[in-house]
Amino acid sequence: MLAILAALQIGAIAPPISIEGSPIDASKGSWVAIAAGITPEAAKNLAELQIADKPLKAFVLGPEDNETRRALGLDGGKKLLLLNPNLRAVRFWESEPSGGFSGALRSWLEGRSLEPGDVAVDPRPFLTESGAIPATEATKGLVIVFLQSDGAVDALYVERLKAAGEAAKKAGIGILGLFPAHDETVESVSAWAEALGFPCAVDPGSAFADAYRATRTPEVFLLDSASKVAYTGSVDSSTWDIDELRPYLLDAIAAMAEGKPIRPAKTFPFGTAIARTPDR
Repeated sequence: MLAILAALQIGAIAPPISIEGSPIDASKGSWVAIAAGITPEAAKNLAELQIADKPLKAFVLGPEDNETRRALGLDGGKKLLLLNPNLRAVRFWESEPSGGFSGALRSWLEGRSLEPGDVAVDPRPFLTESGAIPATEATKGLVIVFLQSDGAVDALYVERLKAAGEAAKKAGIGILGLFPAHDETVESVSAWAEALGFPCAVDPGSAFADAYRATRTPEVFLLDSASKVAYTGSVDSSTWDIDELRPYLLDAIAAMAEGKPIRPAKTFPFGTAIARTPDR
């Protein structure tokens, strides 16, 4: 019997279980898809799914695997779980999309960052529970900023992000810096939090970067009160603090505070590629 206190959350590492006779940690280094309660055809399509440059292992749990299903959160309607190569939970699917689970997985793994209107996971409950950040009050929105301690571009944005943090606070919008690189430390991230003036945390196993499909730093996501993406992309229009700078994030925060449409709702992020592994 598995001693499980709670179902798996986004950001959490998969518990030490075995599937089809193999320990789950034997799959580390590959993306892992685990399904339960799906049709034989959907199971066959998952087993045959291959994604270029992203090794994927797929497993289907049977009705006899009740303890494993509960441990992985695949009960209560959830049908499919995706683990990243660090075996962190990054995505659940509750129902089969029109293109099937295999189509949804392909789209997810081949796609870029979340789009405006997509529902995102709020990292704060998981990070608060794990002690990475202090508990926060409910806010009318949330800015997520993905950063790297040694990012060459990131260092140029300290003052601009500090200003964004102050603007968000005045607007009643939360802000959180997440550091997904493989070599981040609590000490280095704490130094950034002090410089920026808002909470920052190590992104465990790049889980939330993968959940948001972030690719570069700094890359930002502004969520509304329903955790839908209202703005995604770059902080502004140039690495350099030039006169013609377009402050996309500051404008998005101001528009949300005033209840106005956010335009543009998406820009292309530029900066340092996220070093998820030593060889990036």
